[in-house]
Amino acid sequence: MRAERMKSMPHATLEAKGLSKTYDAGAGPVTALTDINLSVHSGRFASVMGPSGSGKSTLLKLFGLLDTPTAGEVRLEGRATSGLNDAERTRLRAARIGFVFQSFELIPTLTVAENITLPASLEGRLKQSGERLAWLAGQLGLEGLLNRRPGTLSGGQRQRVALARALINEPALVLADEPTGNLDRAAGLNVLQLLRDGVDAWGWTVMMVTHDPNGAMMTDDVFFLQDGRLVDRVDPHTDDGRRDLARFVTGEDG
Repeated sequence: MRAERMKSMPHATLEAKGLSKTYDAGAGPVTALTDINLSVHSGRFASVMGPSGSGKSTLLKLFGLLDTPTAGEVRLEGRATSGLNDAERTRLRAARIGFVFQSFELIPTLTVAENITLPASLEGRLKQSGERLAWLAGQLGLEGLLNRRPGTLSGGQRQRVALARALINEPALVLADEPTGNLDRAAGLNVLQLLRDGVDAWGWTVMMVTHDPNGAMMTDDVFFLQDGRLVDRVDPHTDDGRRDLARFVTGEDG
């Protein structure tokens, strides 16, 4: 499957074209992002790094269609999203984007299975999600946890549940916001390896915001933001890329 996929030319699942965002802060406009141009191709694992306040969270919100740019546009699977109304953006987001959050965002009163299948239920696809649920539970080591509630799980288990929920609708793009931020090192590495394996074996497309250089080293492309601008893109698997990553992290603001 992987070999067959690699033979075809990859397409850009996610594109930012001249993306800028300015907020009205009351005392005057605040520019969060300026002229961001980047693309993430199908079956790639990309990460965004940058100092606190560099625009990482804003960029992820724009990619997830949770906010609209002041200028430029986000394209998802080649489709322009700037002309969509709120209802259209909501439908596209639910159908084609999966989210993994630092704080898991699981509903405590629902079982693991119910949390995972919630996006499918909202899309009217609950009956069709059973096979996908079983497959994800097997891939992510959740088979024995489906009837438990989130409060009885470890942090690493809860993040795996959140990952399964993000993948239940077979999205084109997974957006991960500091997915290891609330995990210990071992659990964090496990989640990162699951993402890496999913990209390599199943062709997932992942964009992750992270402060963790070890996490960035597991991705295919690292995009660096500073003061709302894209200042570099490196391949962390080359000597030059590793040196650039080390220099950037050394100068990072937390």
